[in-house]
Amino acid sequence: MEQPNLVTLSACFMISTRYECCVLDLYLRTTSLWIAILSGVTALVASFFSDVRLIAVEPMLQLTGIAIGILFVRMLLSRKYREAIDKINNDMAVDHPWPGKSLKLSDKNWGLFGKEVGTPFLLWTRAVLFLGCFPGMLIMNIVGPMVFFLWFAAAMLSLLVSLMFAAMRNAEHYA
Repeated sequence: MEQPNLVTLSACFMISTRYECCVLDLYLRTTSLWIAILSGVTALVASFFSDVRLIAVEPMLQLTGIAIGILFVRMLLSRKYREAIDKINNDMAVDHPWPGKSLKLSDKNWGLFGKEVGTPFLLWTRAVLFLGCFPGMLIMNIVGPMVFFLWFAAAMLSLLVSLMFAAMRNAEHYA
């Protein structure tokens, strides 16, 4: 298969569901996961060193926000993602007679380490970033709110990558 050019990739990013989209989505998810990891590491280092807070926190927060925006728009504009997320919603609610009942973090399929929502590396990254939000809230007054915002944005980015993974897996499962 030949390498797709920029026009093909940009068209694929918006509307197409051809094979190149899967490659582009893989690049988007992988890059976003590494941005989330880098943001988490930056927030952790910034908790201890004030120079890092001054230099690196705000640009990393902007980069993480841009990545969240790109992934959100990608999922919003793709009919494939929307249909897959609807199927995921139905799969998650199938065992619950009342739709308002939430799943536990220990759920085997959809919980924090659920087999439907990511690879082991993604699951561990998401778990560390998600569970790190609670101590981050406690030290927010000491290190400043921007460090916590960066950590929280990294956690949300990893959750969004996990949602994209589940949607792609679900779309392939039902295809």
